[in-house]
Amino acid sequence: MLQIKQISDFELENKNIIIREDLNVPLKNGKITSFERIDACIPSIKKILNQGANVSILSHLGRPIEGIYDKKYSLEIIIKALEERVGEEVSFNKNFFKIFK
Repeated sequence: MLQIKQISDFELENKNIIIREDLNVPLKNGKITSFERIDACIPSIKKILNQGANVSILSHLGRPIEGIYDKKYSLEIIIKALEERVGEEVSFNKNFFKIFK
């Protein structure tokens, strides 16, 4: 039988970990109306951080028109909620691709 590996099965200290989370939270008038999706990802993020790794989170918000920037689809709105739940400062990178140049 196939064994599915858990986060704790890996040595993560000093590693840079990228995780994809479903942070497509519902919004009304620019405010988050449900924190369920954010709350659901916190245990995984904390586990990785507690193992001494750096975490980069990938997600999306809404359904933007391809190739057209619209601030209402920015994940920047969830930073405060992540910081409160993780208990650490969270930085936001507006241009993910610049990280790899």
